[in-house]
Amino acid sequence: DLIYVVDEQFYIFLIMLFPFKALVLDVFDSIFLKYNLPYNRAYFLKIIIYSLPRCIIVTDDRRLKLLPAFAQNKAIVMPNVPFLAKYPLKTKTNELVVCLFGTLVRDRGSEFALNMINANPMIELVCAGWICDKYSEKLLSHPRVSYLGIMSQVESNNYLSKYGDYLLMIYPTNNLNNKYASPNKIYDAIHTKTPVIINSSIYVSSFVASTNIGVVVNDSRYIDYQELCSEIYCKRESFNSVFTESLKKKYSWNNYEDYYLHAMPK
Repeated sequence: DLIYVVDEQFYIFLIMLFPFKALVLDVFDSIFLKYNLPYNRAYFLKIIIYSLPRCIIVTDDRRLKLLPAFAQNKAIVMPNVPFLAKYPLKTKTNELVVCLFGTLVRDRGSEFALNMINANPMIELVCAGWICDKYSEKLLSHPRVSYLGIMSQVESNNYLSKYGDYLLMIYPTNNLNNKYASPNKIYDAIHTKTPVIINSSIYVSSFVASTNIGVVVNDSRYIDYQELCSEIYCKRESFNSVFTESLKKKYSWNNYEDYYLHAMPK
């Protein structure tokens, strides 16, 4: 009854294959934002792509406003929230366990993580995900770095909940898709009670600051990694009271499912 498509680049082919089917377009990683084409830029192509779906899904209000005006009327906001689940309690050690999960690339956290390791011998780095450059591949050979392979969300969240002191979220600012990143890591951190470390030039860092679920690093100037490591080591116990059950329920799939199902085309 319904064809659900993730991202615009695949959608145009499905329009030709299934012109009369009800289509839903989930703009999870917008190709237009990757090429810095928000709002009405590339308007003719957006008319073709955004006119036919009955529903468009975006991950937050900021990304909703980057759509052309005609597409906003049929769009809904669905954050990248996980299911409610029971996770193991934290196992604390003297070392500070920093986790870098997802796409492993130099400018998406690998270089930042290496600077932290070099600045403080108490930092242990745990990586999981796709190794996408030589820099990250070399990082994994460091004696204080562990690599867990490619993990499912459930597996990574179980690990975070038990062992992670911080979840690293560093994004480059070379395109709007990164600046307006709306990562599931934010909500995984809430559910696993793991504070995040995020760079301030990413807009979702304002959410991290307002909810106090992590540390925002000002990447517009030189970063003193020794000072940063000392700060996060001292702060790691201070986030315990922030991750409440009500916050988990608010940002869970269980809270959004009915809204999502009612928004789907009938």
